[in-house]
Amino acid sequence: MRKSLMVAVVFSIVFAMVLPVVAKDYAVDFGDDFSGNSTEWRSFGTGVLNITTEQARTGTQSLKMSGRRDAWNSASIDLDPILVDGGTYNFSIYVRLPSNVDGEVYGHFTVAETLKDGTTEYNWLCEDVLLSNDEWVLIESDAYTFNGQNINEAWLYVEVSDGSAAYYLDDFRIVGNKPLKGTAEQIVKHDLPALKAVFANDFNFGVATSPHFLGAQSMHSPFVGYHYNVLVAGNSMKPDALQPIEGVFSWSQADRFADFAERHNMQMRGHTLVWHNQIPNWFFTDPDKRTNPATAEMLIDRLENHIKTVVAKYKGIVSSWDVVNEVLNDSGGLRGDNDDSKWKGIIGDIDGDGYESDYIELAFKFAREADPDAELIINDYGIESRGAKRTGMYNLVKRMLQKGVPVDGVGLQMHIDIYGPSASEIEESIELFASLREYNPEFTVVVSEMDMSVYRWQEGKKEITIEHLELQAERYGEIFEVFRRQAAKGNLSTVVMWGLGDMDSWLENYPIRGRGDAGLLFDKQMAAKPAYYKIIQPDKRWYVTKAEYKGALTLFGKGGQLIGTVKPGEYTIQELNAEAPIVDLNRVQLAKGFVMEVYPKLDSANPKYYVGDGQTFDLRMSDLGDKIIVKEDAGRNLVLNRPTDASHNADRAGRAVDGQLLSSWSANDTPPYWLSVDLGEPYILTSWVVHHREAGGFNPTMMDGPLNTSSFVFQISDDGLSWQDADIVEDNILSKTDRAFSPVEARYVRILIRKPTSLENNQEAVIYEFEVYGLEVE
Repeated sequence: MRKSLMVAVVFSIVFAMVLPVVAKDYAVDFGDDFSGNSTEWRSFGTGVLNITTEQARTGTQSLKMSGRRDAWNSASIDLDPILVDGGTYNFSIYVRLPSNVDGEVYGHFTVAETLKDGTTEYNWLCEDVLLSNDEWVLIESDAYTFNGQNINEAWLYVEVSDGSAAYYLDDFRIVGNKPLKGTAEQIVKHDLPALKAVFANDFNFGVATSPHFLGAQSMHSPFVGYHYNVLVAGNSMKPDALQPIEGVFSWSQADRFADFAERHNMQMRGHTLVWHNQIPNWFFTDPDKRTNPATAEMLIDRLENHIKTVVAKYKGIVSSWDVVNEVLNDSGGLRGDNDDSKWKGIIGDIDGDGYESDYIELAFKFAREADPDAELIINDYGIESRGAKRTGMYNLVKRMLQKGVPVDGVGLQMHIDIYGPSASEIEESIELFASLREYNPEFTVVVSEMDMSVYRWQEGKKEITIEHLELQAERYGEIFEVFRRQAAKGNLSTVVMWGLGDMDSWLENYPIRGRGDAGLLFDKQMAAKPAYYKIIQPDKRWYVTKAEYKGALTLFGKGGQLIGTVKPGEYTIQELNAEAPIVDLNRVQLAKGFVMEVYPKLDSANPKYYVGDGQTFDLRMSDLGDKIIVKEDAGRNLVLNRPTDASHNADRAGRAVDGQLLSSWSANDTPPYWLSVDLGEPYILTSWVVHHREAGGFNPTMMDGPLNTSSFVFQISDDGLSWQDADIVEDNILSKTDRAFSPVEARYVRILIRKPTSLENNQEAVIYEFEVYGLEVE
């Protein structure tokens, strides 16, 4: 039975007979005899890596590396997903040469590390070992310490001195002083709704990822199976992965996805059959003279062979194919030599219709012939928003459909950011492409590669704040509501996220290396982010939804130890004590968006209020009275469109309470400045929000900095004449202020600005929106 590198138990006993060693106390002792149907190992450089029964040291199978062209072309395994920072490990593996390899051939372990600064280092982990074609030879590494703080990626490979020789591998082993990452607690949290269940009545919900996250015992694979019902190989089914050498197909990595999808009852999307990128150069060269390009006939034959071989291999397994990917340039024309694509230039307009899209049309024709039941998609980025590229895609697909080309849908990659495009623009694009159903009744739109960067494209590195993540959550919520509406119309069938979490994202080092990003629904520790909670309940504030599932009230004992968490509800003190013993209660933490009412007696009419903002309160068991109610703070924005007054520009003060971040109130004189609102009657006030200069306008930056309001006060009044401070903010640089305070009752509220900016020579205050939340007086 194959053992995954993401392990949840120690394998020293299991492999004791296979790999006899002197007994030591290792935190991990892991072995793999390659006896399964797939493997976490991959080819590094040119070559094909497959599981084989030609040779085996133990069991019936081993790995075979063939088709090599250089000594460094080798079998490799990624280390960064499995090794723990600061852990020291030793590796060993058995190697054997085929019978047709003669002469002295040596092998050794090499580790490659791509560092945070963008450089890559290669280091031998042992001396060369003489290999043999008539027996298995053990290669053992020196100790290797994994420095996860400085490394983006690391991989181990077996380098063999004869650059063309094939070789076999068996019985790989890792021992070390720290557990592998997979020994950690499983990351799937069953107390959160599965995303595939949330959207079960709307659309299929999927994820693209890498093979090392799919190990049978991995901490990530249960997460994949729990949340998603569509699986996509991020890179393992692209042309360079499947056919690195002409006529030689490498299936092992793609088979891991197919096996996983079958075991977990998931649909599978194939990505991608044709692309201008990640495709071996042999496709486009004359095999007899590699300095010459291939002829059109030769390239068409290769196109047909690749598509039909791959599609036939996964017929009945892959239900939807990205047949062609990114065939348009940013101006909406077909990619050519100037756009790093050779397809159009070689094949050209062979049918004489005046368009050089023949290779695209042939690709769809070949795919349909190989699997008449598979959904065939044309996929591209940038077509979810208005512009020449969207128009170019629409015209291309319409023309192909009119010619009878079997295109079943358009894939919108949906690599967007928190600044755009708008939800309405995305909805417009989906409806535009869905209108092509006129030519194919089964035509659909697929969101194929979604993520949402917190950066503009070439923006420099910045601190990613909760304000960015909350803006991202709002955007995700709006856009997923678009997806729901479009699915209800029959226009949208599938949504795929491009990565499990932020640690599994192309955005981490692209387009700016080392910048980092946070574009997905789960963070780098696979914890749900605000965006996750927003899409599962878009009509609620994300932190309210989180508390409903994770608990709104957290109880701590005298030593700071966690006693328990309490979900929203009504509890007598006896019921609370039965759920979580609170005799030693020392403090509580109340989640943002919730109110706790404490009743001294069960029949008390006037409870004491506590308003949550994630802060803690020093409370003992006796402070909780006879009953508590933990409930959502359903307070509404009390100042919305209410009468206003202001120290300056009073006629424009209403713009700060109109619910729109496109308009603002400003003052530019000698501070202090103030803006007041009459609520009409007294309310119990609980929290306030201010959107400063960088948070609004037609192109909000959401940047924290010196132009945002620096020092200001939230004040209350019963008569609009005498004011008292309810909350004070000083030395602020945030673009958005969101604060709760002890509940107070008042009719009039105002913001008093003492210092407009952090710059001494700038006295202009700009407020895009002033919000005050509270409850009606009962």
